Amino acid sequence: ILFGDMLGVTWANVVQTGLVAFGALAVILAKRRDLLVFTFDPQHGRAVGLRIDWLHYGLLTILSLVIVSALQAVGLILSIALVIAPGAIAHLMTDRFDRMLAVSIAVGVLSSIVGVLLSFHIDAAPAPTIVVVMMVLFIIAFLFAPKHGIMRSSARRQT
Repeated sequence: ILFGDMLGVTWANVVQTGLVAFGALAVILAKRRDLLVFTFDPQHGRAVGLRIDWLHYGLLTILSLVIVSALQAVGLILSIALVIAPGAIAHLMTDRFDRMLAVSIAVGVLSSIVGVLLSFHIDAAPAPTIVVVMMVLFIIAFLFAPKHGIMRSSARRQT
């Protein structure tokens, strides 16, 4: 459960995770604007008549289903890392929500591919290697992000 068994995934696991992911994506796409308002300004959402409690518990339910369906394949550490790291990296890179979604998807896919390939070449477990790749990407973004990077902001203060 901690590290999962990414290389021992059965087709039943792939189908189950795919169905949960497809269902979660369908709900999120259908309620995208409501979830966006709820996430960034719940008082405004309540004022315009959104059911904030339903959105809150619905979002938590979707997140729980996705994490639980991924646990068997990728493990707890990688599941939590994939929830947190791509969004954090994307938030450092851009301020626009649509770009943030695209960057976080790209970071998740890129770090997964690079992590699996790297784990093959260094003879290590794939899940922790993917987490290390995401950590390296986060450190790079934290240091060199265009608006929020430490190096960029210190260079702006010196000029």
